[in-house]
Amino acid sequence: MLIYSTDPESKLTIGSQAHMAFESGCKWIQLNMPHGSDTVQRKNYVDEVMRFCKGSDIILTIGNDTDLVMETRVHGVHLDAESTPNAPVIRQQLGPHAIIGITSSSVCEIKELKLKADADYALLQLKSLEDAAKFIAELRAGSVTIPVVLRIESDTCVTNGLIHEILHSGANGLLYSSKSDNVGLEIQNILDATNSIKE
Repeated sequence: MLIYSTDPESKLTIGSQAHMAFESGCKWIQLNMPHGSDTVQRKNYVDEVMRFCKGSDIILTIGNDTDLVMETRVHGVHLDAESTPNAPVIRQQLGPHAIIGITSSSVCEIKELKLKADADYALLQLKSLEDAAKFIAELRAGSVTIPVVLRIESDTCVTNGLIHEILHSGANGLLYSSKSDNVGLEIQNILDATNSIKE
């Protein structure tokens, strides 16, 4: 699975980034709102994306803004490390069918939130693939079956070899964000690399 996470600091608008991801075949887009944007602006960004995604099977989630998730009825929310401890409360607010992603580098926290909040996936905050592989092995040894997602930083040179290493670390998916004007091409390259490895 590939999640494209819009970059609020990109020169491209949230809608433009999301549209490029959509056109490139990405099936999951996480919308991160620009700093300082007000409630109306945030709602407009989501409405714009929902218009071109209408009728598709794309998953839309929003970074941290639970109120906006409830108002727009997108699929769910991704919580950053600071907000992750609130996952049980947010699960009560959003209900059992919403997607809730958490961000953590603690096996105990992930295990607890899988149990208490039925978290749907965990984004790891680790510095190396070696650390990620060890962490995921520890999770699985503790019978924690939550899907694990690794972030690819925007300045990373994405190669088939890197994708192969990520997938063989035990990760279930990738989260990618970019400030580049060539977001669509970058996403297509990642999807092509992922598909070629799976074949």
